[in-house]
Amino acid sequence: WATLLVAGVVLAFALTMPLSRLAQITSALILVVFTVVNLGLIRLQRAEPHEGYRVPRWVPVAGAASCALLLVAQVSLDVG
Repeated sequence: WATLLVAGVVLAFALTMPLSRLAQITSALILVVFTVVNLGLIRLQRAEPHEGYRVPRWVPVAGAASCALLLVAQVSLDVG
């Protein structure tokens, strides 16, 4: 049911929005998802050390910061 619901929403957006606007929204959503994933990795690092997860502490911090900055830049360019 979830797949059908998402497919219906995507189809409705594709039929009612211009392609350039749909691409902007998709890009912004991907940046939000990557920011949240990197914040989750930061939280995992602060929890117990996991055997399968080893990365320098700066990597998810830099990833979250860069995604957030790109998102802010994209939104500010859309507004301006």
